[in-house]
Amino acid sequence: MFRLVFSNPMELFDRVPVTEGLGAPWRFLLLLSIPVFLIMAAVFFFVGMGIMLAALEQTGKGDGKTLAAIMPIIFGVILLLMPLVSFLGMVVGGALNHFFLWMWGGLKPGVGTGQTIRAYGYASAFIQIGGLIPYLGFLIQIAGMVVIGMGLARMHRTDTWRGVCAALTPIFLLCCCGIAAAIAIPALIAAGR
Repeated sequence: MFRLVFSNPMELFDRVPVTEGLGAPWRFLLLLSIPVFLIMAAVFFFVGMGIMLAALEQTGKGDGKTLAAIMPIIFGVILLLMPLVSFLGMVVGGALNHFFLWMWGGLKPGVGTGQTIRAYGYASAFIQIGGLIPYLGFLIQIAGMVVIGMGLARMHRTDTWRGVCAALTPIFLLCCCGIAAAIAIPALIAAGR
């Protein structure tokens, strides 16, 4: 699989099985997510220890003991939910790409939502690994979305621009919502005074 992706990434989208369930791409995504999970576990551990130490300093105050006792449980639950979150991310991301490809007029009969979700799961596993590279991670994420768009266009036998636009539409919508919130929140605060 690794040799296939690094030699010709578009071939990954040609080899996505048509009839399989979502288990295989999810397991592959979980396998390549292990470094991300370990980094998140280390971050949660150090942040949790910092919060626990700060709470223990405040033990004379009533909420300090409760916070010190609950914080490891909260971080443990977050770590246990990471596989579920990765599965939901794969399903929602793949379904959104399928929906936006439909909106851009790029869907062809014979390639269903399940196949798009499976392809998104396999491709996003590689993008997630590349996103760990310091300073380049964000650029790899954006380039990976372009590759996903190109691959979906190839898989659905449509124009490449339709697939790339479909893959980048969620990012564009998030940026528009962020800009709208950045404009609206100060305006609402100013209107409230």
